[in-house]
Amino acid sequence: MLWYYCTEYYDSIGLRSMRAHYKRHGVLPEMKGRYRWGRGPQFLVACMGLVANSVTLVNFPQGIVQFGFWPFFTAYAICLLVIGLPMIYLEVLLGQFSSSGALGIWRASPLFKGVGICMLIRSALLVVRESGVACYTTYYMFLSMFRTLPWSGCDNTWNTKQCWEGRMEVKTSEGNVTSAAATTDDLFRLGSVKSSPVEEYFLSHVDSGKPDPALGIPRPWIVACLVMLWSLIFVCLTWGIKSLGKVVYVTTILPVVLLGTLLVRGVTLQNGGQSIAAMFATSALADTDGELGYLDHIINYELWYVVGSMVIQSLVLGYGVYAAMASHGSFTHSCLRDSVITALWSFAINICYSVVIFSYSGFYALVWSKDVSAAHYGDYFYIFKVIPDVISRIDVGHLFGICYFLMLTLFFLSTILILVANIETSLCDQFSQALGTFRRRVIFHATICCTLLIAGLPVTTDNGFRVVSIIQRFEGRWQGPLFLCLQCIAFAMIYNYTFCGPRAIYQIIKQMLGRRLDRNIIMDILWVSLTPMVLFLLVFATWWFWAEQDYELWHTRTLEEKVIEIVFYAVTSGFIPLWALMWSLYCLIIGPGSCCEKGKQNKNQKNSR
Repeated sequence: MLWYYCTEYYDSIGLRSMRAHYKRHGVLPEMKGRYRWGRGPQFLVACMGLVANSVTLVNFPQGIVQFGFWPFFTAYAICLLVIGLPMIYLEVLLGQFSSSGALGIWRASPLFKGVGICMLIRSALLVVRESGVACYTTYYMFLSMFRTLPWSGCDNTWNTKQCWEGRMEVKTSEGNVTSAAATTDDLFRLGSVKSSPVEEYFLSHVDSGKPDPALGIPRPWIVACLVMLWSLIFVCLTWGIKSLGKVVYVTTILPVVLLGTLLVRGVTLQNGGQSIAAMFATSALADTDGELGYLDHIINYELWYVVGSMVIQSLVLGYGVYAAMASHGSFTHSCLRDSVITALWSFAINICYSVVIFSYSGFYALVWSKDVSAAHYGDYFYIFKVIPDVISRIDVGHLFGICYFLMLTLFFLSTILILVANIETSLCDQFSQALGTFRRRVIFHATICCTLLIAGLPVTTDNGFRVVSIIQRFEGRWQGPLFLCLQCIAFAMIYNYTFCGPRAIYQIIKQMLGRRLDRNIIMDILWVSLTPMVLFLLVFATWWFWAEQDYELWHTRTLEEKVIEIVFYAVTSGFIPLWALMWSLYCLIIGPGSCCEKGKQNKNQKNSR
């Protein structure tokens, strides 16, 4: 009975009325007065700019080091086919057909609308994390404009006695000695406790790295970079979706050009080519003994768990962003093509970035007499330690520093722009009458930007990266696979087989694209059975692995850490059961066919007698 109410509610504004309105007028009622993408593949470019976020760029090279390139490549390709492509396609279909964002698409199954609310909350947390990392890369980009980099030596006021510049006798590809040599006798003088100039600059000017729970005060220059980024985001948001589509051309294509420039320079570095060859080796770099082969890694359940989570994070799934972006497109747009290109682009950009990272890591390992696998791949600190150390030792390194940090800033800025547009689109759909004028929309955009700017200020403090790690730890655990699993259940199962006849999703495809896809067995298997099963196993594995670790560490945590963890879980997933309970009570008490309505009908029948 409850499922009947959940689908019947959508009948008055759902699939049937949309079809009839589109046949008569050639446009959906929701698209009247709605901002649309401009000419060209703006929607596709926006999706391509979304997939290069900070978590993936940090964790993808670490996965190659841990499991080996070819096992990791195989697992990633399979997870991309089973999880990534079907979920992108489903979300784009729903957004394009309904012309609604992350909240509006749940009119098809209102019982699960709490998932859409949690998606927007997760989008806001992801924006805070990405903007925090982006302000640091912007700060380093401005520092790289100076010919003499501030972290290029140990003779600065903030350096300690443990500062060591490494093996400075290493030569570049041009054969020029970088600077005065520091002999290996310094290793015995300093003992095992030594630090590089880059590391000391990072700890003294960017992040203290102390375990102190107090965050400290915001650093002025970092705050200035954060304000500059949000000012740019506000301008792009106010100009509308057409101008945003033009901006993403720059934030998506220019970083690829810069990535190619860095790749050419990295290959010519000493030990760079050898490091890239080691990346494509059959055995994992972390397996120094070479005991584990290809099949040993393939049958390792940890590989599939890591890769499945990484695919979801890389494609930014579980945030409703693809539905919001597709809602501004044409009703008859070929969304399958864009979904395939977006999935393949994410895979390709991560591999190219990993090649660049390994080429520079080879030179870094040679300077510091380390193995390539010990270069802090799975840490944000890698961005601000290894690459700055290398660019401080090569000719015209400051120019390559500008290229590297500008590339990262544009990658992160593109992700932030699309996520903020997702929040703005979804909220404007819900409050369209209150935000009908341009002035009100500008005030609304300013409110969103100021709120997220204030929320990101803790990232600019002395322990800012501690805040980033907390958001990444509690926001990206099991919420993404859970939301995607519920999305499959709500649309591909309940809506697809209980409302408007069987296989309603394929009727939507036929209506939009004019193709008869009622017998698409491959997508039917993925949406209905295989993809939700894999997502459920991923959620279960996440709960199982993290429960073991949390149970051991729970008693060692402070009260503040326990409160933060509980609040994060409640905020990012608590609206799902809360909304389901509220909607169930509404359907049973107030809604059509409820107890109150039946009582009124009985009363009217008695009065008529």
